[in-house]
Amino acid sequence: MSGEIELTLDQLLDEINGESLTLARINQLLQGITVRVSADAVTAREIADGSIGADKLESDISAQIGIPNNSISTAKLVDRSVTGAKIALDGVAAENINSDVAGDGLSQAGDGSLDVYVDGISLELSGGKVQVKDDGVTTARILDAAVAAPKLATDAKPQLLQAVKTAATTPSMSGWTDIADLSQAITPHSASNKVRVDVVMNIGASAGAYGGIRVMRDAAAIGVGDAAGSRTQVGAAFTIASVNHPQTLSFSFLDSPATGSAVTYKVQARLLGGTQFSVNKAPSDPDTALYVRAISTLTLQEVLG
Repeated sequence: MSGEIELTLDQLLDEINGESLTLARINQLLQGITVRVSADAVTAREIADGSIGADKLESDISAQIGIPNNSISTAKLVDRSVTGAKIALDGVAAENINSDVAGDGLSQAGDGSLDVYVDGISLELSGGKVQVKDDGVTTARILDAAVAAPKLATDAKPQLLQAVKTAATTPSMSGWTDIADLSQAITPHSASNKVRVDVVMNIGASAGAYGGIRVMRDAAAIGVGDAAGSRTQVGAAFTIASVNHPQTLSFSFLDSPATGSAVTYKVQARLLGGTQFSVNKAPSDPDTALYVRAISTLTLQEVLG
């Protein structure tokens, strides 16, 4: 073999000074000889099968030795030992991907692309980076109260709108009458959303006068009592006890406009008995601190459906 020691008979005789050459004498002479194996002298043929243990391998030998196909099974991998950086984009064959991964792992999408699941959150590879897929985070994965208002999209924020009437007026009453300044438009973000309507009115009239208010959504009255013969349907009724003081009247109703288009809510009033109807003041209204000026409001709050 390459690297064998070559000794001639003359060399041995010179060493032993003419002594008889025996096996014992050769062994004795060889004990003092240093033997070095030349570079590349040991080939695969000289290495016995199974004779090299893992402790004889350098730490970077895996980069130099190819791993045969199908030689590493799942049982050979430590849990979570293979990271995304260790998998080539084309390194996982479709037949080796679990098509229904309940927890962490890979799943093949219908278009043949790979989905990655980490703690049940769906990720995808885009532009060389792993990102959360659209709809990849479900409600079950969001901690309660973890979403603050700045994280909400515009159409996820309920609207809160208000019309305020500060002026003291005396409308000319003829049947149902619109109350100036108490009108407010709103465009629901979804047809499934509702609108809470709140009205606070300060009404004055002659002593003993009575009537009611109602809210209109466009041309439809909302939140009124059932029809009953000739009786007037109102949202809230009033009876004035004193000509010197207005009465505060409130109304609240959760409306279902069933549209994503703009709608307008407005307040109407009707005097059924008595005279001198006024808003935000008493009808007599002398200039003295004993009399008041008030405000009336119409408030709309969108409720997400």
